[in-house]
Amino acid sequence: MLDILKGVANLLGGPMAAVTDLAGDALGLPPVLTNSIKTAAGVMTGNVMMAASGALGVADELKKNPSAKTEYCAPRDAAKAGAGYAGASSAGASQAGG
Repeated sequence: MLDILKGVANLLGGPMAAVTDLAGDALGLPPVLTNSIKTAAGVMTGNVMMAASGALGVADELKKNPSAKTEYCAPRDAAKAGAGYAGASSAGASQAGG
């Protein structure tokens, strides 16, 4: 369904939307970047359908390839958790002396 809406918006966006797609493909840009450029160009020129086509393209790409998710994992040994970091007392002494 999203592909159909994107195709219709791209068709109604005019030749500039097609030129942006061709330029992005010719330069080897990722589709997310090409569609972001298309959205920005549509907003700057006032071409609502081109902006909609780009926004739908970005949404489609993010749906296909979601961004990576990271999560915090606490260290197992609390004694080694701060290894490599200076203690609070030595940090103050080095600043006062230097």
